[in-house]
Amino acid sequence: MLKNEKGSITIYVIITMLFFSVFIMSIYIINSRKFATQLEANADVKSIYEKGGAEKTYVSHFAADDEEIPIYTREQLLSIGSEDRIYIAQEKKIYKFTKEPDKYILKNNITNLTSQDVSSLSTKLLYVKNNNEYKLKNNYLIKIK
Repeated sequence: MLKNEKGSITIYVIITMLFFSVFIMSIYIINSRKFATQLEANADVKSIYEKGGAEKTYVSHFAADDEEIPIYTREQLLSIGSEDRIYIAQEKKIYKFTKEPDKYILKNNITNLTSQDVSSLSTKLLYVKNNNEYKLKNNYLIKIK
């Protein structure tokens, strides 16, 4: 009976040690992958800043005041004249949505507007009504009234 108990304790210790070994190895692998990803990101950032300089790279993320503001989404359309600064991913720039006329240009059809949206926009822009669905067609210039 004593021999069986020693064997079971040995098996228990071996299984426990194997579990801890696998656990520690998985933590090590996860951390080493994170570190490698961080090194790649740092190298990418360094190369971007070396090419154009820090100031030029920072300024390139902001649109100039005289640039037309492209509209791709409903949220951007509803932000016209809000004076908010909004990042437009398609252009990779931040634009200030001013109240200046003839500054906005549509880049996409926007079909998910509600009647409430259209009534709030009616003072800001020209829109086309088509079969009870409000559509803004490609490349129409948004004119603020």
